[in-house]
Amino acid sequence: MLVVPVLLTVTLTALLVPAAQSLAAPLPSIHLSRSPDGSSDSSVFVASPPPPTASPRSSVTSSLLDTFAPAHTPPRGYARYAVLNQVQNLLTAVRNTLSSLFILSAYADTSQASAVALTATLAFISRDAAGMLATLGFSRLAPAFSLSSDLKRWRFLADITANVALTTEFMFSYVHPPKTAARMTLVLCTANVFKALCGLMAASAAGPIDFFWAASNPANLPGLSAKAAAQSTLSNGLGLLAGFLLTSRIGSVPRPALVAAYAALTALHLAANASMLRCVALPYLNRVRAAVVLGEFDRTGRVLTPEEVARREPLLFGGGGGRGVQVGGRVRDGARVVEVESGYFRNEGRGRVNVLVEEGGGGDENGCDARLLKGLFLGLRGERWGEEFAIFLRRLEEKGWDIAASNAHAGKGMRVVVKR
Repeated sequence: MLVVPVLLTVTLTALLVPAAQSLAAPLPSIHLSRSPDGSSDSSVFVASPPPPTASPRSSVTSSLLDTFAPAHTPPRGYARYAVLNQVQNLLTAVRNTLSSLFILSAYADTSQASAVALTATLAFISRDAAGMLATLGFSRLAPAFSLSSDLKRWRFLADITANVALTTEFMFSYVHPPKTAARMTLVLCTANVFKALCGLMAASAAGPIDFFWAASNPANLPGLSAKAAAQSTLSNGLGLLAGFLLTSRIGSVPRPALVAAYAALTALHLAANASMLRCVALPYLNRVRAAVVLGEFDRTGRVLTPEEVARREPLLFGGGGGRGVQVGGRVRDGARVVEVESGYFRNEGRGRVNVLVEEGGGGDENGCDARLLKGLFLGLRGERWGEEFAIFLRRLEEKGWDIAASNAHAGKGMRVVVKR
């Protein structure tokens, strides 16, 4: 059962890896030499190509590069990211094809033969309507969530949500099929709500991640997006092929074996997504990455690079450091607030630590963003920094962290005015 997806995954990797690795290859060269006709004009040169080194392998690689790889050189790790991204796309396409087969079979079992088409059509309309309503509802609530500062965790949550949707369809159409078409429609609508949430969360995270791989240059985004679409077309096409091969032989597969294979594909999908997001070394700090950096700094005195933090930061909500620490959150009337350092106030309660930054206060470290960042580190450490913070800030910048782009605040980053 797993042979077909695994073989196609290997094929996909074999197609994309040479193209992605070729991004690191030097650009084609051309030789310029003085004009051989003895021209007295010293500014005249004659162009000549380098000795030919083309081979069948290099021409194939060049064709793959032109089709699937962006023209610019993305940050390190793009090759691994691109391959893992398309592997998880392939696994999703395979399971989606299987779920569609089981859904149609379930409707055929719960409806009269003359009403199967009508029942399935109405069910799919209801499914799409449920997805649209879920999209509008989540879009309305999106500003209340930390989509911009926690985009990697939201992206991984989107993948978990997609797996919940596909598993719901699989379980209630194949393992425990409902006895009526109405119940099957309810299952279908529920699954599509999760799919809609997945699409919205993934789309919210896609822009910043694409901008990172575009080397922070907006001019590179169109080409990057076009090549990503070509990669997705390849992986989805292979996934449909795998799904077709599997569905044509599904009747001979024992039920326990099919369930085990589906579970294995789901686990591989999550593993591929986690490894893919580890490749995205975002160069700005949020609460989770700041906690990872500070923990290592307090233990060893070493400041981690964005690449090192990307391999350590948790991808699940509720895990890792930074929990319960926020900057600029709301404080209830009459709350007790303690000044831990000049211009920085700490308020604790109900398992949360809120740090407020005085308007115009907080020292002279590189402007507002650095003050908010210092507030975050004060909340994480729980004690004053003093002059050590300026040194720590310089070391962060030396390691490649973009202080100005760091997202340390909660909500709108509210500051306070103090009557001294």
